[in-house]
Amino acid sequence: MPAPVAGLGDDFATVLDQLVEEGRRLVDLQDRQQIPLDAIITVGSDLSLRDVLAPIVTSATRLAGANYGALGVVGPDGTLSDFAYSGFSESVRDETGSPPAGRGLLDC
Repeated sequence: MPAPVAGLGDDFATVLDQLVEEGRRLVDLQDRQQIPLDAIITVGSDLSLRDVLAPIVTSATRLAGANYGALGVVGPDGTLSDFAYSGFSESVRDETGSPPAGRGLLDC
């Protein structure tokens, strides 16, 4: 905590510190609100399902503060018709095998 301003007392310094912290929180909130807006702009500019899903997953992952994210689209037959992911490379994805089939958490 910075030293109190001479003659103004500890209460003023405490209030000033709280205001600075609130300002930082508001800047962070504004930055976080930009993430979904960027996704909306990207979605509007791409039309293929895979191209639309990728930035949504990336934005949701960033917004949640997660390292990895994934989104599956269930097709008419009840299995995943498309699967988008974020946070790991193609080589890691290839090592993990085929994407989920859309039959639940345990793929049963």
